[in-house]
Amino acid sequence: MSAPPVAWASLFDAQVDLLLGDRLAGDGEPAPPAGAARQMFLDSLPPGYAEETAPEVAARDWAEMSRLLAPEKGSSQPARRHRPAGQPGAARRSGAGPVGGGAAHMALSPGRHGAPGDFRLRRVALQRVELSSLLRAVESFGLVAEEAVPWHFALGNQGGDVFIDDVGLRVGTPVAAPGFELGSGGALLVDALKAVIDGRSELSALNRLVVGAGLGWHEVNLNSSCRQ
Repeated sequence: MSAPPVAWASLFDAQVDLLLGDRLAGDGEPAPPAGAARQMFLDSLPPGYAEETAPEVAARDWAEMSRLLAPEKGSSQPARRHRPAGQPGAARRSGAGPVGGGAAHMALSPGRHGAPGDFRLRRVALQRVELSSLLRAVESFGLVAEEAVPWHFALGNQGGDVFIDDVGLRVGTPVAAPGFELGSGGALLVDALKAVIDGRSELSALNRLVVGAGLGWHEVNLNSSCRQ
């Protein structure tokens, strides 16, 4: 564990307040549980996290952790957890079984240096995912992983473990005009990545059509079926 700098922790608190204010104002996303303990989050920071993570990003991490760890309706236990590695009826894949990882939140954001075609994938989850499997899934979309930083939060008996993967990506596949844009194609890509990780879609080179041609993963699966 690593104690964050006082100034960083103060900025983190301010960003959480802003985030909660936006959610409570009704921006379309549910607010994290009001009782979520910020101090537990701060006490569990992995070494190097505060140095590598902007306070506003950390606030979003805290919010996603809070939602993932919130008790299910009608239950006093956290909504945690372990689902089987493979499930009946999962889509056919070239790999052996889904990547897995259980309940998770994924989001895309611009790259740190603002280079065209560069962006980041941030995955917050209650179960660890094999990094090699995650990267294979990402690369099936014609994306190049330039770096991958895993963070492990050990929250103790009240929270358990939470895992964050921060992956720097670059578009490495030919794209149709006007090219891949986070604003227009990011939601499609996140949806398709989740489908592959959960085993609902194939680990296939045809996934490049999501980035290269703006298709959804259902359309990619349909194309794959037509080629069978």
